[in-house]
Amino acid sequence: MVTWDEYCKDLSKGYYEVIDGKKCMKPAFIVEYPQMIVKELRDRKRNKPSQIRKYCDYARGMNDRLKRGNVTLNMIKADLLKMIPVVYSALTRDTVTIKFKLFIEKNLNQIKDKDDLDAFVKHFQALMAYLPKESR
Repeated sequence: MVTWDEYCKDLSKGYYEVIDGKKCMKPAFIVEYPQMIVKELRDRKRNKPSQIRKYCDYARGMNDRLKRGNVTLNMIKADLLKMIPVVYSALTRDTVTIKFKLFIEKNLNQIKDKDDLDAFVKHFQALMAYLPKESR
């Protein structure tokens, strides 16, 4: 099983790797890392799936806006960064844990281009897919 530190180190290198000359999303961001993160977020009194889904839906909505082409990445990134004070506020109200706050901050700070935003949304959706299994 991967660790939080290994995840953070790999995230700092980006969501993608080059395989056979093509940019491909690292499979760990879809399988191993979301499984590990869900275990880190196991405090269901604070990290409720409905609460986490709101953040995921917001990121997905921003990605969809960007794909429609009527806004720039910089405009979207400014809106996405609003999630950081929101998640900080949730942390101070004790509705999320520090690990979830770090997940949001580290991933938002990793977004450098449209592909990164798309990868973050896919990564977040994978995490959401694992949540119901962990909360039973």
